[in-house]
Amino acid sequence: MDKNLEQRIAVLEADLASIKAQLCNTMMVQSPADIELEARAGCLLSLLAPERDLDGTRLVRVGSAFDGGYVIPEEISFDKLLAFGIGSNCDFEEAMVGRGVEVEAFDHTIDTYPADSTQVVWRREALAASAGNGRLTLVDAIEGVDGTLLVKMDVEGDEWKALDVAQEVDLKRIACLVVELHDLDRLLVDVDWQLMVSVLERVRRVFALVHIHANNAGSTFRADGRLLPSILECTYVSRTLVGACVPARGPWPTPLDAPNLSHFPDLELTELWRD
Repeated sequence: MDKNLEQRIAVLEADLASIKAQLCNTMMVQSPADIELEARAGCLLSLLAPERDLDGTRLVRVGSAFDGGYVIPEEISFDKLLAFGIGSNCDFEEAMVGRGVEVEAFDHTIDTYPADSTQVVWRREALAASAGNGRLTLVDAIEGVDGTLLVKMDVEGDEWKALDVAQEVDLKRIACLVVELHDLDRLLVDVDWQLMVSVLERVRRVFALVHIHANNAGSTFRADGRLLPSILECTYVSRTLVGACVPARGPWPTPLDAPNLSHFPDLELTELWRD
């Protein structure tokens, strides 16, 4: 074979290999799973878009300096706190007792309340979608509660099913809901995704999302080129207690926030809701 022809064939084969590699990469980027992930991530960010109250709801951090501290509205005078998920840190609950709030605490994963407090009603029960055998529902817990109610949920993923069985009429009895949302990275698991959308749409109709913070103890995942947290701390306030709301533009984290794991940096969320 002519030497020049061999060289031309070699160049063509190299070009063909390069084209195949580019096509492969394009197909990978545009795979059905990636397209679905991008769409679901966009929907999730819409449902979790923070809002700013034009009347200027002021927020305050209560509890621990790092993990165990929560952000709540400063000007709402709460009568009762239902705290689901305690673990070894009850700084938030004790701080609310100090504010004159009646506190009832629930956690099935520990044997007793982690402080010598005579002012906290302790119940070794799990928040769940159905009651019985050491479990109770959110509807059961708020039944008969009078006054302005604050609910805190940090129940390691059980919040989704617990909130799913609560109807809007039940949620409207809550003035403020502080909840840690887990497993946000399970967007492509259809049953989990459908549950997320159902819960977040219902919650958003009743509450304004006035504060967000990524828990840096959780993992992160990429969708549509954006880095998202798998765990998000959210403060929701009843729409009956805030004025007109507009999209908030950050920054997140705010000066009220601190990393849950103090030896790792906080996660920056501002760019997620810039558009």
